[in-house]
Amino acid sequence: MNRKNYLPPIWYDDMQMAGLMSMIKAREVNPYDYDRKVKFWSETISKSCHAEHDPLVTIDMLKKRFRRGDQLPASLDIVVDNMHRFVEWICCSVI
Repeated sequence: MNRKNYLPPIWYDDMQMAGLMSMIKAREVNPYDYDRKVKFWSETISKSCHAEHDPLVTIDMLKKRFRRGDQLPASLDIVVDNMHRFVEWICCSVI
C-alpha cells in the first residue's frame, strides 16, 4: 500500500478537507463534528501507520505526513489523546 492508497477519497475534496483540517471544538459544543473529525483522523492515522510500516510516530511526523499544500491538521493532539484513551494507541512513555 503506497502513500496515496491510505488517503481516503474525501482527501481530494478541498471544501470537505478544509473542515477536517480545522481545529476540533470541544465535544460538548458540537458532538457530531467532534466525533466525525476524530473518526476521520483516527482511521487515517491508523491506515497510514500500516501503509508506512511505521507504528512509531510523533504529532510532528503526522503533521508532515498529512500536510495539504500550506494546510496542516490542527487537532492531531486531540485525536492522539482520544486514540490513547480508547487504547487504539499506546504512548512509548507508557511501555
